[in-house]
Amino acid sequence: MAVNHADGRLAVWECVIFAARRGDILETGSGNDGEDQVAFTFKTIKPLAESSSAREHVIKMLSASAEDFVNVVWPGISQLPIVGGGKLQPVEAVSDKNFIDQLDLLAGIDAWHIQANPSSIRGLASRVQWGVPRRTFTIRTRSKGGGETELEKRARAIANREEGHLYPHLTVQAYLDKKGGTLLCAAVIKTTDLIARASFLQEKMKHNSNWFGYIDNPDGSQFMYIAWDDLLAQKFQLGIL
Repeated sequence: MAVNHADGRLAVWECVIFAARRGDILETGSGNDGEDQVAFTFKTIKPLAESSSAREHVIKMLSASAEDFVNVVWPGISQLPIVGGGKLQPVEAVSDKNFIDQLDLLAGIDAWHIQANPSSIRGLASRVQWGVPRRTFTIRTRSKGGGETELEKRARAIANREEGHLYPHLTVQAYLDKKGGTLLCAAVIKTTDLIARASFLQEKMKHNSNWFGYIDNPDGSQFMYIAWDDLLAQKFQLGIL
């Protein structure tokens, strides 16, 4: 398991199946079957010696978009007031493939944002594109298989937040000149604001414009684009680079 230290260094931790020392035992007692039960807390697990290839190994696990988000986008946006600093933990680096897919499919979370003051953790959604900096957010409004769309899932999760449904607190869209290249521009918005505007436009929009519209793909899917300038004009809070 890869873990970021507070100073940004990366350590690779040993996988512990069962280990405890005297002093680590919190309490003992008897279970329903009469057998003794012991509860442990693992106060200290010694990391393996950090190698120069540890971070490289984790980075190699990431997709191209996730790698660019970690290395290029995050250093730029992390200090925007809407983000407020903190540490980034890509989902791809800490979760198995099945859980990564579930987080993406059900909650739209691509990374965890770890904050120090106040101490907390929240989800982020990221979309990295290469080439023309269109300065828009894009949201899937029709899936190629006809299933529930990104917009529908985020709107449903937000509507059911009191039930604990997860969704990314912030949504980030960034444009680079090429994979592994230079950040051209990026914007961050609260997901609730983005979905509110997208839902309104989906209901009211009659035709495409420079500020919002639909893009139909050959595979049958469809995306809505919303210009950052449109969101600013509607007085939504954005962080823009």
